[in-house]
Amino acid sequence: PAPSISVTEFKLVSERVSDPISEKQFGDIQEFIVTARDEKAERGLQVQKPSAQIASEELKELTLLREHQESIQRLAGLNGLHFTHGRLSSSGGSTGMLRAGQGLKWELRILHEEKVDPVAERTRLLKEKQKLEQQLAQVRGQLNNQEFLARAPSEIVRGAERRLKELEEQLKKVLESLERLG
Repeated sequence: PAPSISVTEFKLVSERVSDPISEKQFGDIQEFIVTARDEKAERGLQVQKPSAQIASEELKELTLLREHQESIQRLAGLNGLHFTHGRLSSSGGSTGMLRAGQGLKWELRILHEEKVDPVAERTRLLKEKQKLEQQLAQVRGQLNNQEFLARAPSEIVRGAERRLKELEEQLKKVLESLERLG
């Protein structure tokens, strides 16, 4: 009797239909979509549809992405794609980069504008300023206490000194933000 069909080798794809160029292009598009999603997630924009700017020095890469623009927008959750030949400027938006081998393949910038309520932002910053000032007073009090300095292990004292620097830096940023709000 002939061997069972369940143990017979069966090839669905032959070598004649293999297309390594298309497979690489599909991988490139997939890599781009994943990076765009990651950039959106990193900025908390998963449910929003921002636009994106793509730059590449290689025209064939931009052409590939432009040919599949509609699918990329749908799968990456983007509202629009803007293509730039060359490099992105350093201003505006958040930038993620896709690298291939040693060189840069694409640069991606998520374009998103946040609407800020100045009154609510000022209130939030004033609360944060008050909280930071209280924490600074506590840490400074600790570091000015000679008994604490004499009894505490050196790593605790260094930790308090680091915390003081962190709080001072945070307070500086809050004050700068308040100044920008006017």
